[in-house]
Amino acid sequence: RNAGLDADAVTIDDHVGTHAATNHLIQYGHRAIAFIGTNTTLSSGQSRLSSFKQAMAEAGLDASTMWLGVPRPEFARQAVSLMLRLRTRPTGLVLGSSELTLGALQGLQVGGLRYPQDISIVGYGDPLWFSLAGDGITTVHLPVAEIAAMVAGLVLDGLQERAAQREGFQTVTSISSIRPVLVLRGSTRALNAAVASKQRKSSSVASKDMKEPPSEGT
Repeated sequence: RNAGLDADAVTIDDHVGTHAATNHLIQYGHRAIAFIGTNTTLSSGQSRLSSFKQAMAEAGLDASTMWLGVPRPEFARQAVSLMLRLRTRPTGLVLGSSELTLGALQGLQVGGLRYPQDISIVGYGDPLWFSLAGDGITTVHLPVAEIAAMVAGLVLDGLQERAAQREGFQTVTSISSIRPVLVLRGSTRALNAAVASKQRKSSSVASKDMKEPPSEGT
């Protein structure tokens, strides 16, 4: 959200999403984790970066391996190319958008790395192809249907508010925030046997009791 805009809005709680993505890798035993995100000119980019840093700081880990830029695949490809040249290569990678996720996957393919065997990745957003790539991309899922319903409600509320303003009534701006959900698929792996065993058991139970949320559009 742009702080200069004074209007009703539906926003995503980016802090919750990226924190969960980073913490997921930490719980799986990863300690060298990189972040490729959007620039911080918008609040979404600022929030995703700060939540990555916070999750890493809470675990006592170095959060300096990051690249920020335009949310385009070519930027992520370049960032991954630089990442693969590091002396200590990250074992986990958190992405800040679906376009950056696409570019990162392309960069890993060019570099000859497999996921999750060589590196675990967590994407952002959930276009249809995320569930079709390999064993699926673990990602921060945005509840598109819920967002659409809330936006439609704001449109109707706006029409009513304008009618009220014409009658001389004062109205207030409405800001609604939606929490994303971390969807676990096959692009991350635990780094030690104990965590991996727990991961397999949890996945077995979850597969019986949970249904994956619907994928987003493009």
